[in-house]
Amino acid sequence: MAREGFHDDSELRQWKETRENTKKKFKQLRAKAGSDAAVNMELGEACFAADSKVTLQNGKVTNISELVIGDYVCCGFENGKKIFSEVFLFIHADHDTVTEFQLIDFMKQDGSQDFFTLIDLIYKGTLCVTPEHHIFVNGGGTDFAKNVIPNKTQLFISNGEKLVPVTSARISKERRKGYYSPLTRSGNILVDEVLCSCYASAPPYQALFNFVFAPLKIYTKIFPSNYLDKEIHPYVKFLSRGRRIVEFLDDLNISRSI
Repeated sequence: MAREGFHDDSELRQWKETRENTKKKFKQLRAKAGSDAAVNMELGEACFAADSKVTLQNGKVTNISELVIGDYVCCGFENGKKIFSEVFLFIHADHDTVTEFQLIDFMKQDGSQDFFTLIDLIYKGTLCVTPEHHIFVNGGGTDFAKNVIPNKTQLFISNGEKLVPVTSARISKERRKGYYSPLTRSGNILVDEVLCSCYASAPPYQALFNFVFAPLKIYTKIFPSNYLDKEIHPYVKFLSRGRRIVEFLDDLNISRSI
């Protein structure tokens, strides 16, 4: 006999299977996230190295660790001139924690592969970013840094007057001390002369993230942030939990209303 609320035994069995699958999913999520600290650790793998370089509005090139709220940093070009955007928040930052970064070397602008290419790679520098961070690639969309393919994926770098596409040449990993995750009002930033998003971890949809962070941008216009901590900013942590719920429900592919 079927339990009350179910039409027959087959529907009851299906419900039990769904419930058991749900329990397994929650168990997997707990193992993956563990606690807020573990969640923070995962999102913490989405930053720039302390010695990554940015350009201030006064033309000074400085380490990203030296940025403060209210600084204006280069975020692109318009009509041959650099444009700058205000740093209004740090998602999180820590000068002591050792973090694994992805190093992305890129070829020189003309794409040549002559004898001097290796020297040019050293001269041009390397983008140092965590694998889950979003960067602008190929046609101008964003993708995770971990998805960059050597000799195939194009990045956008500054030539002093505009952004030009260059091909990534080499990928490696390195552990460095310190990480910083500044957020600009434009949602993007030039780091190590490479156009990067300020966002990370969740699926790379730049316009959506700009929309989601709009309330915080408005709030900090009235009440400037002084948040600088290794823990994820509360607003971002809230968004992270919401993202997990959406991804969890989508993964379950629930077909019946609850």
